[in-house]
Amino acid sequence: MDTVVFTEDDPRYCVDITCTKDGNFISINSNSRTSSEVYVIDATNPLGGPRRVHRRIHDVQYFLEHHHGFFYVLTNRPLDRVGKLGNRKLCLGNCGVEDINSGDWQVILFFPQSHSEVG
Repeated sequence: MDTVVFTEDDPRYCVDITCTKDGNFISINSNSRTSSEVYVIDATNPLGGPRRVHRRIHDVQYFLEHHHGFFYVLTNRPLDRVGKLGNRKLCLGNCGVEDINSGDWQVILFFPQSHSEVG
């Protein structure tokens, strides 16, 4: 018997399903041209259901990967209390697998707006 795992009701969003490069998690990615929302499922317990990484925010896109017990997120805006990036274009952050729903990502690196800003 088939089980519905995820339904996207907003027609502006496209959904793709993939797994992390290490195969430990299945990700459900719902993306529009300006925003994204990602859910993860533990590949060792696929019937455990999806966990949302972060609520959808207008004009915030992010992409997720897993490595050695940490999720890494590349985003155009930090998903924590830092706020907007200012003159920076992208942010790389991480959190432990157990903290995925907290929204308390540790910022690892900011990327400049353009290559000319790299010194």
